Amino acid sequence: MRITQLKYVLTIQKYQSISRAAEALFVTQPALSRAVSSLEKELGIALFQRTNKGIILTPAGEKLLPFFETAIQAVESAKKIIAEEYTQDIVASFCISASAILCNNILPDTVSLFNQSYPHIDIDVREEYETDIINAIFHNKADFGFFSTSSNTHADTIAMLNHNHLNYRLLLKSSLVAIVSTKSPLASYEVLTPQDLHSVPLILDKKAKPFMYAHTTQNVIFAHDREARTKMILKNQGYCVVPSLEMYNDYYIQEGLLTAIPYIDAALNDQTIELWLVYSKDTLEHYEQDFIDTFYSLLVNPNGRDE
Repeated sequence: MRITQLKYVLTIQKYQSISRAAEALFVTQPALSRAVSSLEKELGIALFQRTNKGIILTPAGEKLLPFFETAIQAVESAKKIIAEEYTQDIVASFCISASAILCNNILPDTVSLFNQSYPHIDIDVREEYETDIINAIFHNKADFGFFSTSSNTHADTIAMLNHNHLNYRLLLKSSLVAIVSTKSPLASYEVLTPQDLHSVPLILDKKAKPFMYAHTTQNVIFAHDREARTKMILKNQGYCVVPSLEMYNDYYIQEGLLTAIPYIDAALNDQTIELWLVYSKDTLEHYEQDFIDTFYSLLVNPNGRDE
């Protein structure tokens, strides 16, 4: 039994939907289902049941839920005590190279949370493209990095990592979502496909080297940056398709102005974007690993900094 599995149960119970829970947790639906099934097998009971209102806890699941919440709180409290006891006096610095979708949302939160435990560690976060991230690690201009790959870039990226003898690790797979205005008729859809969107302009961010451009023949509008793209979608001028990871703690989603809907395109070989960690050292410093652990904990639990 892992704390991550317990957090998954709480999230599914909150949304009463595997797809919505997976979106909130930044994991794929199959990965989420496997994790819960593994927990149910270990416990020897079913935790969830399907109803016409969605997925709800079984009676046994309802009884166990308070214990899961207590376990999560106990672990988080223990981690906080350990951090306060052993990390306050460490003086160090490190550099991170990462893609725009991380530098714009989750990494600032990670740095803020990490610095509560390590107030004397300086962190330099650099926003770069995928190949530049790998080159920065290879030339020791950054200590470690985070980058994403899609089905059409995966093979070349892995080949480049292996050629440069770099260490890399898959952190998670982020499902694709279509972002539309809540004023759009599309906002009521459970899932969106290219057929649903064929008459709606696709809005792309020119700065993000969008992977979708190679997969569409429909009307495309290029926005100057993410903020311009968002404003256009808010005005119901089109939609975008992004990894759910990109919408981490998004203000417009939280305020109910935009909605993220699972996107399925049979023409794509893979319906996910992979997020990777890369570094060149034989081993990371323990505080660097703590930063990565903090980063990952926010990925799977976006509201973790508020708990």
